[in-house]
Amino acid sequence: ILVPTITAENLIVTENEKKVKGTVSITEQANGYAILSFIPEKQFAANSSIKIILTTDLQDDAGLGNNQDFVIEYMTSSANDTSFTNNSGFENGTNGVTFVGDGSVLVGDQGCVSPFGTSFAGITSGTQLISSDSAIGEATSLMILGPINSNVSSISFKYNFLSAEFQEYVGSQFDDSFVAVVVGENGAYSEFITSVNTLGTAGNTACNSFPWMPDNGDSYFGTTGWQNKQMSFPNMGNDTYIIFIVTDVSDTIYSSIVCIDDVTVN
Repeated sequence: ILVPTITAENLIVTENEKKVKGTVSITEQANGYAILSFIPEKQFAANSSIKIILTTDLQDDAGLGNNQDFVIEYMTSSANDTSFTNNSGFENGTNGVTFVGDGSVLVGDQGCVSPFGTSFAGITSGTQLISSDSAIGEATSLMILGPINSNVSSISFKYNFLSAEFQEYVGSQFDDSFVAVVVGENGAYSEFITSVNTLGTAGNTACNSFPWMPDNGDSYFGTTGWQNKQMSFPNMGNDTYIIFIVTDVSDTIYSSIVCIDDVTVN
């Protein structure tokens, strides 16, 4: 993305046909692609019609724009009315947890993945791998934790990244990635966590089993095992949300799964 070309005229967001202001975060992936996150100044109302337009004047780093405006439209739903504060290990199911795409709270051992308590959460870039839903565009799923009604300036969690793209698609453009975004009344912070290309062939070991995997791949799919991650950022204020995203680039097969457990908010 050619950053100076991101303007209010080139990236347009409307709520019920009215333009809204917000903050754009850019998270670069290991393969050179970027994920754009738009956080509105005021939280979208439930059941609102949202339209996002990337115009032909928005350019890549070579100075090239889209052949035509790229438009995404969707409807918002009601916010979660339960708190995530007492559900750090997902032992209370989906309290304070919202899935968009293919995501679920999984109970007990799932092949090569075991929870630290009785449960862990997962999101996938595939089609009905761990739930009755499919990833958005068969490529992207989100898990939203919150609202967290405390001043949040850091989080820690454990994650396990599994993918059917190991090993034959390491280093390719088909790079599945894991990103986290933290949003609150004081702003937004995004961070690239890892990807297939980042891990490489040495960054995973074979998973001997996981239900529904591999999908459309060969018999090998890899796992990082549980990894510890801590993120620090400016104080986000009240009503903070943590958004975990797994996304695929350029293809809708050879899916990845991100498992998350033991989320601690500070």
